[in-house]
Amino acid sequence: MEILRQSARRLGLTLAVSTAVLGLFLALSGKIYLLPALIMGYFLAGVTLFTMGSRLWRSIGLSVGAAKRQMWWGLFLRLLMLFLVLGTAIRLSVEVFMAAVGGFVCCYGLGMAHLARAALDENREIHPKEAL
Repeated sequence: MEILRQSARRLGLTLAVSTAVLGLFLALSGKIYLLPALIMGYFLAGVTLFTMGSRLWRSIGLSVGAAKRQMWWGLFLRLLMLFLVLGTAIRLSVEVFMAAVGGFVCCYGLGMAHLARAALDENREIHPKEAL
């Protein structure tokens, strides 16, 4: 659980910097109105990452069958949420949709990268001689 907290802290800082850079880019290109859609994509990715982590955490003590059901149910809920939010964004405009998808990809990719980094750091602490 500490790995998830550590990754979330680092992700927050990285997203703040990314938002500043992307916000500046949007402002310079005259499309600052897309910033809320970008942040909506961040929120969608954050919820996705959180639900994945919580489903994994809950399935730790379950039997294999119950864990599979837990993970499939979580996948269904995440995909439903993605289709609803991005489906609404595409109805607004293609630009809003692309900004939301860009925010989702940015946040999700950074979140996974931070999670992988935290897991590697944790592995190095446990097995220092076997680390690459």
